[in-house]
Amino acid sequence: SLTPRPMRPDEEPQAHALHRRCHPDFPPRPSRWFFAHPTLVLAFRGRVIGLTSFTLSPMPEGYFAYLMDTMVHPDHQGCGYGNQLFDAREALIVSLGAAKLVGLAAPANDRMNRMLARRGYIAGHTIPSAFPTGEGVLWMRSA
Repeated sequence: SLTPRPMRPDEEPQAHALHRRCHPDFPPRPSRWFFAHPTLVLAFRGRVIGLTSFTLSPMPEGYFAYLMDTMVHPDHQGCGYGNQLFDAREALIVSLGAAKLVGLAAPANDRMNRMLARRGYIAGHTIPSAFPTGEGVLWMRSA
């Protein structure tokens, strides 16, 4: 069984490669992006096969946690790793005292939309051009 853990500095190139593999139509993330946004990884035989990231923003109601990437290499999808990463990220965010969790998913991203709905997120408005490939649906729930 693999356990999500914080990304190590030497794994940043692998995180960027995974992002390119999973999102070939997206522009590359800037250098050090995965350090500016706390990132958890799953590694298998020394290779990063999945990651998830977030950022916190102070708001009058408390911290809002913005869910960023959750991705698993195509060769390892269907094993529950995406759910494992998502759950580990949520546990960490809640432990940090976030009041709200906010996610964004493309309408066609059925896996992510189901993942958010199963965890009690409520779909809100659609944001045009949220992604390089089109619109996104804003999802939110209280911590």
